[in-house]
Amino acid sequence: MRTRYSPLHLGAAPRKRARAGVLVVLVVLLVGASVGRQSLAGAQAAPGPPSLTLRVITQGAAGGPFRLALTRDLLPTATPTEVTATTSAEGTPVDVTGLPDALASDTYRLGVVKGSLPPDPAGGTWAWSGLTCDDRKVAISLDGLADLPLGPGATPTCVATM
Repeated sequence: MRTRYSPLHLGAAPRKRARAGVLVVLVVLLVGASVGRQSLAGAQAAPGPPSLTLRVITQGAAGGPFRLALTRDLLPTATPTEVTATTSAEGTPVDVTGLPDALASDTYRLGVVKGSLPPDPAGGTWAWSGLTCDDRKVAISLDGLADLPLGPGATPTCVATM
């Protein structure tokens, strides 16, 4: 005669392991669900690419065209983007033309194109005398360049004073 064994004859160990396994799965699902909800609730859209508003203002007279060059700092072989502006009244800033709409996040260098200043106004001379970005002074190096770090989502407004 054969003896049949039912699961009850196997003892309590397999049932305890099965219950422990189910419990582990439930805990993992609950933790995952709660972490997922917090991540989605606090998630924000990634910032977009930077954009730059660049203006020129003159002191003492109106003039132009003023030619400026904007170059990505990490690309020494990059061709500078040349932008221009001509003021129609002293002390009134004007937007430059030729600035690209899309910029990559990077540090850019801004400077006056060498030998490109317009003829001097009566009784004065043109020189790049200052740069402010969002009302903060930006240093101009001895070689006539200013560093403009543009991180993701940055939207500075910079004014070059001539």
